[in-house]
Amino acid sequence: MLEGTKRSHGFDPVLDRMDRKQLIDHYLRVFPDAGQSALESKTRSQLIEELLERRELEQRPASSEHETYPLRRPRKLTGSGEISQYAGKPIFWSWEKNVRGTASSLAGAPDSYEMNFTQTLEQDSLILTAVNSSPPLILSLERVESATEGVVEVERLFTFASPISVLEVEQRLGAKLPRRSQYLGESVVGRVLSVIGELMVSPAPIFLEAGDCSARVTNSEEDAILAISILQASFDNELECESCGQADVSNIEAHLVRPSNEWIVLEIQDHVDDVMLVCPDCHEMIHESIVEQAKSSSKPSCPECGELNPRTYIWGMPAGMPDEEEFVVAGCVLPSGPLPDWQCRACGTDYLVQKHDPRMNEPGFEALLRLSTEQLDDFFTRNWQQIANL
Repeated sequence: MLEGTKRSHGFDPVLDRMDRKQLIDHYLRVFPDAGQSALESKTRSQLIEELLERRELEQRPASSEHETYPLRRPRKLTGSGEISQYAGKPIFWSWEKNVRGTASSLAGAPDSYEMNFTQTLEQDSLILTAVNSSPPLILSLERVESATEGVVEVERLFTFASPISVLEVEQRLGAKLPRRSQYLGESVVGRVLSVIGELMVSPAPIFLEAGDCSARVTNSEEDAILAISILQASFDNELECESCGQADVSNIEAHLVRPSNEWIVLEIQDHVDDVMLVCPDCHEMIHESIVEQAKSSSKPSCPECGELNPRTYIWGMPAGMPDEEEFVVAGCVLPSGPLPDWQCRACGTDYLVQKHDPRMNEPGFEALLRLSTEQLDDFFTRNWQQIANL
């Protein structure tokens, strides 16, 4: 048993958000033979640590499974030629923490393009890009065509839409790869392309537990699934929401199309096959209850772009702090003209919806519309009793 509350795995974005009851429920799914009395003596940190150790053990590739596990790989490999022809060149290891942004950039990148680098890169060296997901994945291999004053012209050689795990590469190399951007040492650079080439020909299974799908809250396992989903998706020029069709979604999310509370370990491609790439608004609506969906659908669509689910205007100073994602607190200073009721999330248009009054087409109303503010004040002052009886 672990001593005290010492943690060797660090913060986990899913488990560390669970309270003790949720952790024990999850623990019993992972360790069904665990006794209740034994769980009572474990601290919350011990529960998390043992769950992370089990996860790490399951993610370690077993050599016996390489040949027997029935892998599915779309083999959508961008690039041409054999990777071995680039052996012997210096390799810059680009370690990226922004998983979604890196995958999106690679998915839409042309065969040759410019990029900014704070490090000084050598011409004709290689850039091997990996992302800090769980497990970490290698996403691309590029070649430096030219480098001047931080601007690098690169040629894209391979994009690994069939996932390659950094952990698998490390195991076959017998060496640890860095967790920061730097040139690889000579002891590694001689073999790393050979190992990647082996995995391109004979992929190894990557098992992970994605956990429950939820909007606006992601974990590092979902980042891995999202990265591969983006690289395997078919888009003409830019990412788009598979639900509403909104184009150029820079913050696209992965919705796992499977029942909730399914904390099951699957091979990464099986997770990817169950993914819909959606915008944050659609993802949130997918996870809303039937009542919440009915409330959202009852809101009027934007007259400019047709977007649904606008934010609601609140005039005055309400008690407490309303959710900024759902409400626009407009204050006490009223603008001239009609007050908007809604604000579009997509284009920012303010609008209201009013019932059509057929009397507006009558001559009397048309005359009122032509009156100045002073004339209208005088009219209502003289006719207030008649107006009140309407």
